[in-house]
Amino acid sequence: MTEEASKPPIKPKGRSAVSNGTRLFAEPGVDARTIWARRFRDLCISFANDLGGLESLTELQVCLIRRAASLSVASEKLEARLAAGEPVDAEVMSRLTGQLSRVADALGLGKSKPAVDVDATLDDILARRRGPGRPRKGPL
Repeated sequence: MTEEASKPPIKPKGRSAVSNGTRLFAEPGVDARTIWARRFRDLCISFANDLGGLESLTELQVCLIRRAASLSVASEKLEARLAAGEPVDAEVMSRLTGQLSRVADALGLGKSKPAVDVDATLDDILARRRGPGRPRKGPL
C-alpha cells in the first residue's frame, strides 16, 4: 500500500468552500450575485449538464468547465461593449475565442451529434457511406 493510499480521506470541513460547493469563488469578498457571476454559474451548470451532469465529471473536467465559463463570460463582456459602440480589441476577442474553442474541444463540447434517420434502411446507410454515384460492390 502506498503512502497516499494509507492516508484517510479529507473531511468536508478540511476542503475549500469552492470544493464543498458552498462558494462560487475561492477569493473572499467576491459577490456571486452580480450579473457576470450569475452568468458564470449558469454556464458552468449548462456545460456540466451537456457532459452528463456534475456527478459524472472528474475534477479536471470541472476545472476545464470553469475555464470555459470564464472565457465565455470574458467574451460576452467584450461583445456587450461592442454592442454599446465602444472600441474592442479584435485580437483579444480572437484569442478568447480560440482559447474557448480549445477548452471546449478538450471537454468534447461543441461537437454536434449527427442526426439519426430512424427510417433509413441498411441499404440507405451503406449507400451514404459509399458516397454518391458509387456502385455497390460485393454482398454489402
